[in-house]
Amino acid sequence: MSAKPEDTDGLLVWKFWRAAGYLLVVLNVGLFVLFCTRGLDLTDEGFYLNWIKDPWEYSFFLTATGFFFHPLALIFPDNIVAWRWAGGALLLGSAFALGCSIRSYVYRWLPEKPELPLSAVLTLSTTVLFFYSWWLPSPGYNLLNLAGCLLFTAGLLFSAGGDDRVYGFRMVSSAGLTSLGAIAIWMARPSTAFPMALFAMIFLVVHKRREVLVSLIWATFLTLIFSAVIALAIGGTFQGLVDHYRLGFDLISLLRPPFLPSIRDQFWYTFSHFDWIFFLGAAAIAFLIIQLGRLDRTGPWLHGLAALAVVAVSICIGMKIVADDGGRSVARLVPLSTVIALLVISIFRASKLNLAFILVLIAASVLVWWSLSSVLTIVILASLLLALISRSLDSDDRAKACWTALLLCWVPIAFGFGSGNTIDLLSGLASVFWMAVVFLLAMALLTTAHGRIVEWIGVGFVCATFVALVGAASKPYRLTHPLWAQNECTWIGRSSLPICLDPASVRYFRQIEKAALMSGFARSTPIIDLTGTAPSTIFFLEGLPIGSAWLLGGYPNSEEFTRRALDMVPRDQLGRAWVLTAPEGHRPIPDTVMKAVGLNFPLDYEEIVRSRTEYENETHVLWKPKSK
Repeated sequence: MSAKPEDTDGLLVWKFWRAAGYLLVVLNVGLFVLFCTRGLDLTDEGFYLNWIKDPWEYSFFLTATGFFFHPLALIFPDNIVAWRWAGGALLLGSAFALGCSIRSYVYRWLPEKPELPLSAVLTLSTTVLFFYSWWLPSPGYNLLNLAGCLLFTAGLLFSAGGDDRVYGFRMVSSAGLTSLGAIAIWMARPSTAFPMALFAMIFLVVHKRREVLVSLIWATFLTLIFSAVIALAIGGTFQGLVDHYRLGFDLISLLRPPFLPSIRDQFWYTFSHFDWIFFLGAAAIAFLIIQLGRLDRTGPWLHGLAALAVVAVSICIGMKIVADDGGRSVARLVPLSTVIALLVISIFRASKLNLAFILVLIAASVLVWWSLSSVLTIVILASLLLALISRSLDSDDRAKACWTALLLCWVPIAFGFGSGNTIDLLSGLASVFWMAVVFLLAMALLTTAHGRIVEWIGVGFVCATFVALVGAASKPYRLTHPLWAQNECTWIGRSSLPICLDPASVRYFRQIEKAALMSGFARSTPIIDLTGTAPSTIFFLEGLPIGSAWLLGGYPNSEEFTRRALDMVPRDQLGRAWVLTAPEGHRPIPDTVMKAVGLNFPLDYEEIVRSRTEYENETHVLWKPKSK
């Protein structure tokens, strides 16, 4: 620690906290590596996997994520486990860059020149695994979008922070990170690019530094050059890329409103009464921990109380994720509640701000009463409090740090908005930014106690991440068994690593695979998936889903979406395609779409096999075109 009065390095108890942090970092990474070898969702993961494997097979898309991750399919063919590990490594590396940039930033801008300890950087980096508290481990557009936001933000912070003696290296690294982040963002979710560009402009205005401007100019130049190369590789020309996106938006609009919420719906979800109790309770415990950390003397009983509070909150987070079936959960917003707790403490330290604080709370209450998104309301509240605090500070540099923290508070909102889903569901997956805000504000506002607070909060966050992973593993997305019950290992295609599934899933896949191979199925055979729910089955068979990497079923216009997607497939490929159906499934695509594209189904096809999957208890039927 850089704060000498605290002398934390000389105390055994602080070494224990630091050792606990390192241990939890190792446990989190080890648990993630282990869990990646287990489970396979039939739906969303199948879409990601098919898209990564054959991204050039489709005439439309809303995201270019498949092209970004396609090298994985070339290096590790059919290796789902290796792809998952690569995605996790990308997130961890991007989060480490963010942690290092926070360290560089506070050293440059705060008068005391504090150094964020390496233990804090590592705990902050590891908490990015909170993303997997919604267990969809295969690399997809949300993962790439988050990695892009992390790299983009890290590049900006590096441009404003760091040592002037390494100016050249700092400019190159900051411009490179910002450019790489921008490319990842537009390839993942172009809609996230607009709020992040606004973030960069405001950051430049706040800091008014020549090096920030120079870094942004170079980043823009690099982004344009490499984006042009990528556009040529994907679409042949820039217009070709635009046409792919335009067609994708045109087709996906058929599935609105059930598939994609409107912009109003994205920002209009409120907490239940229990959610508010959970959130405010977590904020109260964070308030207590921070207040304890501000005491002049921290005896063993204080450390014990802090450790007990950390463990209790972590267990509650895991239990809440389990109770929410791994879906939308207020438990992912605990880092945001910690931000609020820290800001409230800072407000009460400055008595002249108390009246303004009360007025801000009244304004936030009105927003809640209007049923604006609870997450958005809380971020607005945090922004107002940060604005009040920054204006009350005597140090201009501390004020800049507060404005930077304000901008970081909004990055998860930009991430959630870009996802096309409700922000309360997705913003929590990017809660690593709110954790970064806590570290930044602790260093800027609690100058005499930031060492112990960063240590306690860092261990708390990484402990919560560990429990959140366990909670997610007990209720994995669209799987009927916890990950530790997925013990029967099987190989897929040319993969060098097995993936472990539950016995029923292995039986389902193997039954279809064995019958298909006996009937002459070959690798890359085209398949029309009318189940609406089984793109992973096609990946397991090493087949090629045609029309789209996932023909979405269960929506009012799914049949029209499928018809238009199949109309773009060459006739010879359609004619030799096998068909996968779910006659009594919960989201099947009507087989009348086959006649609409000129195929005589089922008369010109022979049934090969029927196999039952535990997901929705469906029976899937594989059909082969009859020889002519």
